[in-house]
Amino acid sequence: MKKSYLCAQHISLSHMKLYFLGTGTSSGVPQMGCACAVCTSSDPRDRRSRCSALLETDDHRLLLIDCGPDFRSQMLRFIAEHPHRPDSPLPYHERRVAEMSDEQARAAGLHEAPRTPYAVPALEAVLLTHEHFDHVAGLDDLRPLSHFSPIEVWAEPNVAAPILRHMGYCFGKDHYPGSPQLTMHEFSIDQSFTAAGATVTPIRVMHGRLPIAGFRIGDLAYITNARVRGLLKTKLKADGVSGYIWQDGATPLNGYRCAVSNQIPSNLTKGTAANKCSPLIFGNWSDLMIAHWGVLDVIVDPYTKSTTGAVRITTLQDVDIAVRHVESFAAIKDIVAA
Repeated sequence: MKKSYLCAQHISLSHMKLYFLGTGTSSGVPQMGCACAVCTSSDPRDRRSRCSALLETDDHRLLLIDCGPDFRSQMLRFIAEHPHRPDSPLPYHERRVAEMSDEQARAAGLHEAPRTPYAVPALEAVLLTHEHFDHVAGLDDLRPLSHFSPIEVWAEPNVAAPILRHMGYCFGKDHYPGSPQLTMHEFSIDQSFTAAGATVTPIRVMHGRLPIAGFRIGDLAYITNARVRGLLKTKLKADGVSGYIWQDGATPLNGYRCAVSNQIPSNLTKGTAANKCSPLIFGNWSDLMIAHWGVLDVIVDPYTKSTTGAVRITTLQDVDIAVRHVESFAAIKDIVAA
């Protein structure tokens, strides 16, 4: 009898976290003067600020995606919900009492030297999707976070230009004590760069009719079957927009990789669409654990097919899978691709 053991074939130790600071519209929710059911709702989930997200990378470094006019209140809430603790991996800059004089504090951009312990999240970089002020107006509020170390701001050239023109004081032009200490870096779509130690790949997405940047970070990808791939290769992105949903290249679907497998069913049923629906699964595949037990068993059978001169070979392997975080995956199951 063979001795059985566990062999980790693909077990990721990814610890990436995404904190949604704001998920509202460009005017926030509720919108001033609006009497719709959402804007008049008493549900606290219907109180949403402008879009922004904070990413904690695998090695516990912080990236901000967009920095709108609600950033200050968003970060005050974030700090209250995730306070600085010595045993927490969430990175903070910390200044203890009596480590600096009032003069040194003002030179660093603080109003005065800390009279109590002072700590802020150690933000290293900001990624900007586009130049609209509901996504960039909070750059000025990076003041207390940037005085420990300058913060990188990444943007496309057409986005960087108006920001530098209107907010040059944040980037070293006419700098004065207390102003943010930011550095502007430009990127090009589909050319990866490194920010806060993470590899970031900008991808082109549409914001209505405005082309803006999205960002791929980590092991996010799709999987589907050949029928869905065939459908998406012939379906336009949108009316009036050139190009098909499935693009050529290594990242064919929304700028992400997409695997195609005959193990993805094409005979699901939804409503009147019987036995012809297919799923499309999107997720962080580093959160899918695959393990095999024991060695690969190979059985050679020279007898069963001996009259034909062939040898029958059978291989056996015990394999199991588990999802580490179910929140890492999403699926639609009713794509009709007959």
